[in-house]
Amino acid sequence: LHSFPTRRSSDLLPVCPSSYEWEEEDLSNAEAGRTEDGVMHKNRIGTISRCSLTFKNIPLQTAHRVITMFSPEYIRVVYVNPAVDPYFGYHMNEVFYVSNRKVSVCSGRLNVCADLSFNIISRDPDDR
Repeated sequence: LHSFPTRRSSDLLPVCPSSYEWEEEDLSNAEAGRTEDGVMHKNRIGTISRCSLTFKNIPLQTAHRVITMFSPEYIRVVYVNPAVDPYFGYHMNEVFYVSNRKVSVCSGRLNVCADLSFNIISRDPDDR
């Protein structure tokens, strides 16, 4: 997993996430929903990828670098996507935006963040 918000090589992800979860979300058009007979009309117009990233027990300096790296409004990310044809190596290169970043139990005395987590969500849908 690499993020490229700037052109400096020092901005490559400084540490691997402790947890990486990928999910595919369907996008439906405005007419999607259930009719009075209870039948669901999905009307899928595409899908987007969402990746949940968690970094555990990382130094404050590293947490700062990760937060700074994911602070631009949009970032280009190369990530593992199990839905991609294996011929292409399961890797995708897409533009994402970042959800709220959350830090849990940060110890200033020990200079360690117990948990830093956030989601990255693809900006543009994949047509399927």
